[in-house]
Amino acid sequence: MLGGRAGLSPVMVGRTEALTQLADLLESISGSCGDGPAIGLISGEAGIGKSRLVRELLATTTSPQVLVAAAEPGELGAPYWLIRRLLGNVNPLPIAADIDSAYTAAVAALGSGASIVVVEDLHWVDAESVAVIDRLAQLSRSDVAIIATYRPEDLHRRLPGSELLLRLERRQEVERIHLRRLSRPEVGLLLGSIFGSTPNSSVVEAIYDRTGGNPFVIEELARCCGDSRPDDLITVALPWSLNEAVKARLDGLGPQERRLIETAAICGPSSSFDLLAAVAGLNETELVEVLRSLVARDLLIELADDEFGFQHALVRDAVSSQLLGRERRMMHQRAFEALEGSSDLAARARHASGAGQFDLFVDLARRAATDALRKGLSFEALRLADSALHEEPDDLQLLAIAAEAGWLVGAYAETRVVAERWLSVARASADRSAEADAVRWLARIAFEENDHRAAGEYGARLDAVVDELPEGLARARAVAGVAQGHMLYHRPELAIEWAERAILEATAVEAPTTVAQARIELASARGMLDDVDLSEALDGLLDAVAHAESIGEWTLATRGLNNSFDLIVAQSPQGRALIERFRANARRAGYDLMSNALVALREVEISFGESDQAALRRTLARAGEWWRDRERKAGWHRIMRFELDLEEGQLDRAREGLSALRGLDTSAVEPDCAVLRPDEHMFGRWQVHASLRLDVRSGVRLDPVVLDSINPHTDKRSVWLHRDTFELVEALLSGGVSPLAVQEFVEDRLFANAPKNYRVVQPTVAALVAAAAGRHREAIALLTDLVDQPDPSLNRHLIGHLKTTLAASLLAESDRVAALARLDDVLANEFSRWPGWRRDRAEALRRRIVVREASDGELTTREREVAALLAEGLTNSQVARRLFISPKTAAVHVSNILMKLRMSSRAEVAAWVVRSGLIEPGDSVA
Repeated sequence: MLGGRAGLSPVMVGRTEALTQLADLLESISGSCGDGPAIGLISGEAGIGKSRLVRELLATTTSPQVLVAAAEPGELGAPYWLIRRLLGNVNPLPIAADIDSAYTAAVAALGSGASIVVVEDLHWVDAESVAVIDRLAQLSRSDVAIIATYRPEDLHRRLPGSELLLRLERRQEVERIHLRRLSRPEVGLLLGSIFGSTPNSSVVEAIYDRTGGNPFVIEELARCCGDSRPDDLITVALPWSLNEAVKARLDGLGPQERRLIETAAICGPSSSFDLLAAVAGLNETELVEVLRSLVARDLLIELADDEFGFQHALVRDAVSSQLLGRERRMMHQRAFEALEGSSDLAARARHASGAGQFDLFVDLARRAATDALRKGLSFEALRLADSALHEEPDDLQLLAIAAEAGWLVGAYAETRVVAERWLSVARASADRSAEADAVRWLARIAFEENDHRAAGEYGARLDAVVDELPEGLARARAVAGVAQGHMLYHRPELAIEWAERAILEATAVEAPTTVAQARIELASARGMLDDVDLSEALDGLLDAVAHAESIGEWTLATRGLNNSFDLIVAQSPQGRALIERFRANARRAGYDLMSNALVALREVEISFGESDQAALRRTLARAGEWWRDRERKAGWHRIMRFELDLEEGQLDRAREGLSALRGLDTSAVEPDCAVLRPDEHMFGRWQVHASLRLDVRSGVRLDPVVLDSINPHTDKRSVWLHRDTFELVEALLSGGVSPLAVQEFVEDRLFANAPKNYRVVQPTVAALVAAAAGRHREAIALLTDLVDQPDPSLNRHLIGHLKTTLAASLLAESDRVAALARLDDVLANEFSRWPGWRRDRAEALRRRIVVREASDGELTTREREVAALLAEGLTNSQVARRLFISPKTAAVHVSNILMKLRMSSRAEVAAWVVRSGLIEPGDSVA
């Protein structure tokens, strides 16, 4: 159901352009163009006409399926509330819904035809519904339109819809519409439409001055004038504010109606029948009668069975503001008493605050925030904790809740301020335990904000605090915090030492959560050791994750799964399963940044690993929406852009991208990069490798001394080690560095201290070197094994590169049939979705084979010239003139060509010419 009302004016004024934009948006879904849902975002202040615009749009659509729902501010802590409204009673969502079931139900509700989803007031949508909407926006369907409205003034980072809105707005294909206030002439048109006659300029000026051109306020003022003519408005005693306009509308209400409308304003954006009855003091019969009257007057609306709210938020605010302070407190007190024993702690806290019972409010808010955090409702927890901190700014428990909730939603700057306050209060109260916890969070926030200096200082402080704490839970948590710091900064030996100590101390005081955290740090650190067995390390980490899951520590489980992607490639079957497990745990934890942003990063890894350039562009765009403005991921996003440009052969763009990367702070590159697993030397080393590859693609021949510029330090245990080594060796060989020099460099310098890891990449290096050195029989044997049983850590286009190299060696050994089969295979599979220089290389090699086969069919040089001219569409006479031969001779050549190629038409010859590479489409032989 759409929020708002139809309005007094029978026509919509001043919104023609906006309506046209939206109509074009809906037309695009009927035409099924594009590769995803069409998105329309409508912004504007309260009362500006967003709902009216959507209503007018829907009145013109013939779409068989339209899902509409409006959010309310009190629903932020109610999971899937908006989705339940979207689905309605026809396809109700179960009470125990989760993200997958809610998403599945929403997709089912869309049906198979053109569908429209309308979400009003996105800024008030609960976090779980936001997650579902986000997934709907990623559907691979072009027959779906998603239209959302929001108020910019009510938008801030703490609201779940805020991040979604930012991501949607960054998409190029999104239709953005901002509704402005009406101009003076438009105010005149609106008044003329309402009253049926054109008002004079003085009336228009008076109304414009009093309303600022807000359509809702204009209609409220006009509504108060009853049957007066527009010209009389200048002499009629008009209310001078919306509050007065609403008051005038309330003047005609009876005592029970007035009492109920005021009760509804206090009870919240939506109120149950029973709560309204208790607070207003009406019995069931009386309440039904009064509600019916208020609904008929367009003051209230029945949102669902036994649930009521205002037609417009401005009316509710205006009604509430007209009450005396004592009246508001009394109503809040009655609502508080009516909710006694209710499990809705957040509602009880709000009414306790409104009743002036601030001690009760703080206690309830603390309990409600704790409960919300436990349920994964991070935004609700942050809101409650923040409100209570206004009353008790030194409450250590509230500060701890606000810090954790702020971290979970990614509000790092706000979290840092809270944690600093937490630390200050803890020090002032000489609470060493609280001080250690605050320092632990400050160290983590500094890491998230890429402030490595501060992170080091806080880490050192935490290390010192450990010795000042007595044995117990606080010290065990502090020890685990030190372990985490060492793990985050890739100091595995120290992380293992501290994690093992934390496990012992936490076990001694029976602290299962701290044991689970320490196990995550320990397993993650073990996966960082040199020459580690990746499979064993992954098993150990997943065991620690399972332990965290078994005790309901979803945040810890999420962190462990995130670290597991250093040990397994995302595109593998197990990797994909872990991504879904990761997503589910992150949502249970309320870890919004993880459940959305890092999943987007993994989707990029999958697209890159699957060598699907169209998907890679889409996933990069989505990841960019999350990460482009976040310092720790800015470098990662630019690196991936460079990689894509280089693969596509967009060398100018790649050169510009690399130049921009050279000016980037190395600390801004995220360790979870999808291209390579960096260490402290990563960024400088990657720039050297990238420069080499760009030079080679640009046709530069490398000087052998280039080997001296390559940092021999290698991330010895990286899951991407094979991929990185492949790219470097291929670039060096393609750039003209001798195969022997490359072999010696890799064996004697690059892997000098990592013989175990060299065994993983040695066959690939040996195969590439053998092919470059002309030892083709050796290369064929090595390459055949590599492509028939490919390493899952290699991207598909790199496997395709190996197949092309194998085909070249087969051709060098005169096995054209096998070479052609390999090329047909790679073009149909690995390169089918990966255009660029690697596919061009395979296609060029295939053309050489086809041309050589034609030569074997005794097509002479002159006949090949004639065939090329036939491909241009020339007649025999035109061929004769071009080659200075007689038409009869030209006809003989054509006949011979058809016979030798076993073809029956000129069109077949033309196709063969283009396919064999004699000429490119559109080229001329002249």
